[in-house]
Amino acid sequence: MGWLELAKEKERELYAAACEAIESAINDRSGAPNRCCGVQLFEDGRVTVAAYSDFGFPVSVHKGINLYNVRCGAYKDPVEDTGDGNEAAERVMAQLPRESKAVMRVLREKYGAGADRDGMYKNRFFEILSQMFFDEYEEYRSAAVKTAAERIVKDEAVMVEIFARAEEADLEK
Repeated sequence: MGWLELAKEKERELYAAACEAIESAINDRSGAPNRCCGVQLFEDGRVTVAAYSDFGFPVSVHKGINLYNVRCGAYKDPVEDTGDGNEAAERVMAQLPRESKAVMRVLREKYGAGADRDGMYKNRFFEILSQMFFDEYEEYRSAAVKTAAERIVKDEAVMVEIFARAEEADLEK
C-alpha cells in the first residue's frame, strides 16, 4: 500500500492529528524560535503528533513519513491576542461574565478606574483571570483554541497539503 492510499484510509485520524498539531503550536509557550509540531504517518497505519526542533533539514521518521509541519508561534493566540483593542477580553467577558467582573474589580483596585483608557488592563486581564479562575479559563481556552485549529485546517486546506505530501512520498520511492 502506498502512502497516499494509506493517508486516504486514515483521513479522519490525520484530520484530528492536524488539528492537534495546530492546537499544540498555538499553546506552545517555550518561546523557541524553531519549535514545530508535525503529523506523522507510519507504515503500520499509526498517526502521531510530535513536537520537535526544526533546523531546516527534512524530518526523518523511522518507518513513516512526516506529512505536515506547523511552526509554533505561526498563528495568533485566538484567546489572548488583544490586537489594537480589547476584542479578546470582550469575548471572554461574554463567555465568563461573573469571572470577568471579578478580574475587572481587581484591576480597578490595583490600577485605578481610568487605567483602562491607558491600556493597563489589556496586558494583565488574562494573567489575572488565569490565576483567579484557572479551571474556567482553561476550559474556555481549550474550546477556543480547538475551534481556531479546526478553522485553520479547513481554511488553509491542510488535508490537501497532507495528501499532496503523501503522493510526493510515493513518487520518491
